[in-house]
Amino acid sequence: MKDQDQDICIVGGAGHVGLPLALAFANAGQRVLIHDVNVAAMDVIKGGTLPFVEYGAQPLLQQALSDERLSFSSDPRDIARARHVIVAIGTPVDEYLNPKLRALLDLFKQLRPHLRASQTIIIRSTVYPRTCRQVEHTTGAS
Repeated sequence: MKDQDQDICIVGGAGHVGLPLALAFANAGQRVLIHDVNVAAMDVIKGGTLPFVEYGAQPLLQQALSDERLSFSSDPRDIARARHVIVAIGTPVDEYLNPKLRALLDLFKQLRPHLRASQTIIIRSTVYPRTCRQVEHTTGAS
């Protein structure tokens, strides 16, 4: 494994929130690792095509690929390669529009062995106050 050769890793980076964010960071000169379980979507992106409509993003994708500012992985061990980790997964809501955090908490349990104390972790998903404390408590993170 390469040792922190990426500036940013976006977990859920092939999705509607993660990919535009990845392209914006790549356009700003950052080395971005797109981490996603949707390997098919990542293959489409690697091929230079957006997997959904995002106006104005196609030229950014082409430039990021040309500049080799994007890399792709579905292996959680690769998350350790980035200085900053941004979690951009969808957060389902209940019938009262309250965020259901089980998916996010489960994700952090899976990621925890691959996170480093030196990394900055950013949750860019819809959550409510004190969610980070709940993630810390549930996963044993500190």
